[in-house]
Amino acid sequence: MNITSASEVIKSEAHNIAVSHLEEKLTTLNQLIAAKRDDEDEINQGQIDADTLSHNTEDQDNIMVMQQQVIALKRQLDLINTYKSSKPTSVVDPGSLVMVKDQAFYVSTSVKSFDHQGQKVTCLSVESPIYQEMRGLSAGDDFSCNGKNYHILKIA
Repeated sequence: MNITSASEVIKSEAHNIAVSHLEEKLTTLNQLIAAKRDDEDEINQGQIDADTLSHNTEDQDNIMVMQQQVIALKRQLDLINTYKSSKPTSVVDPGSLVMVKDQAFYVSTSVKSFDHQGQKVTCLSVESPIYQEMRGLSAGDDFSCNGKNYHILKIA
């Protein structure tokens, strides 16, 4: 397998892991919202006292916060999915797979690092300090983050 197709395989795997991570978070939040609503329905069918009413108001606030998180996650998921179809550029930007010695970074969302055929792959958020250091750089450029130096070998 040549380096270009190997990079594309890694990029595709990293993309799928990032998407799965966000989808799992969405599923969990939707389940929590449904559980809170079920609790609310039970309260509405029963006797309401001051404590129950206070608890119900707090649950409503929590549901609203979780719904806002769902909206933000859906936006992030939509954005990440645009990265998959974007063409590689010569500079580091969202959706880039950045190859450095012994490691690759996929700029998308923060997800636990994984191993691809002996190479560590880390999915980075665009808000991460390391992305801020490498943003706009090209293959052959150097950067450092948290006291560690990196040399960009390739961008896919």
